[in-house]
Amino acid sequence: MVYSIFTDGASRGNPGDGGIGIVIYDNKEIIEKYSEFIGKKTNNEAEYLAMIKGLELLIKNKITKANFFADSEFLVKQMIGKYKVKSPKIIPLYEQAQKLLKQVEVKFMWVPREDNKIADELANKSIDDSKNKKINLSKNFENKINNLELLNNLKLDKAFFGKINCLKIQMNQFDEVYFHMGLLNQKLKKWNWIKVKFSDSELGDIIHVLKKDEAKISFFHSFDNNKTQIWCNKSKEFFTIKIKDVSKKMTIGEYELFRVLLERIIIERNFNI
Repeated sequence: MVYSIFTDGASRGNPGDGGIGIVIYDNKEIIEKYSEFIGKKTNNEAEYLAMIKGLELLIKNKITKANFFADSEFLVKQMIGKYKVKSPKIIPLYEQAQKLLKQVEVKFMWVPREDNKIADELANKSIDDSKNKKINLSKNFENKINNLELLNNLKLDKAFFGKINCLKIQMNQFDEVYFHMGLLNQKLKKWNWIKVKFSDSELGDIIHVLKKDEAKISFFHSFDNNKTQIWCNKSKEFFTIKIKDVSKKMTIGEYELFRVLLERIIIERNFNI
């Protein structure tokens, strides 16, 4: 049997709404098609996510050897070692692909876009389907926008308390994610809160740090016309996140739960966009 897999990643805006498409062939017969909306991504991120999902599908179908075709020269040349992997956003995706390649043997080959039409159509269809779903959801929200209970209803509300500080994560009905960093005024017995709204890419950066034994990251977050600096520091025993001047130090159990919550948030947001 000669198996072939074609993958494509699309991004409208680079970064913008992204989708992936995958087609697997047994000789010339299509045995599986797959498409998925992946949220806001760059072209290169979309191509990598399409490849990763394609490798996962090969493993799921117990295919141990296949020819792998993609119309991204960037992707193919990095996977065959001709281009170095330098982008901080691509490095974890490359590492994830390398782990999967221990379970399946593939030969990467570049093809022109016109020879990758089915995967391209599947990737773009996932974006179109997501937009139509978003329009329908928006219409439903318009009918209920005056309902204050809906606006105040939360899908997720989780707090990590310390003695005088607290990190609270909330996701509302619109899939907007907010971190609230609180500091207790012990004299007044009152919490003072800093509020920031997070994007998928920012949550992804934090998840990447959480998965490492030791790692650090800092970035400026823009919200309500203000720029707030955020720091994350991961050691083998603790994870510390600092927003503006307030920090929260988490134990192993806390940061593992924190990581799982962030991963589920991204999945939930991408399915509901």
